[in-house]
Amino acid sequence: MTPTVFSTNNKFTNKHHLLLQSVVKLHDENSPLLGKTFEERTQVLQYLSFATSDFMTAVSTAIGGILGRVPFNKKAVQEAIHEVDQYTELLEKRLVNYTYLVGERLTVADLFFATCFLSLIHISEPTRLQLIS
Repeated sequence: MTPTVFSTNNKFTNKHHLLLQSVVKLHDENSPLLGKTFEERTQVLQYLSFATSDFMTAVSTAIGGILGRVPFNKKAVQEAIHEVDQYTELLEKRLVNYTYLVGERLTVADLFFATCFLSLIHISEPTRLQLIS
């Protein structure tokens, strides 16, 4: 079942980041978890979109092939692992100089990416090295 959320014009979407944002707003319309300023809220949304579209697509492709959830395609899995590594480098470049992805406090972007990285626990280093070589 895919989560859906209805917007003000009664259209629905299956965008997980919009659902997450709506749940936080239900608790507190001005929650700092969504960013303190308009710019920060925009950045949080960008990170959530990046996580759900690019990052998790690569993670799912890699894990699906490795764990046998989809037919194994060595080239596709290797490419997905390479993409995950590239995306992780982008995040690390930000986090070298900053404690959080957006602003000076914890946001939904940090929390969401933390849960995304939990999926990568399934790919152990020996497995990755074996696939790449």
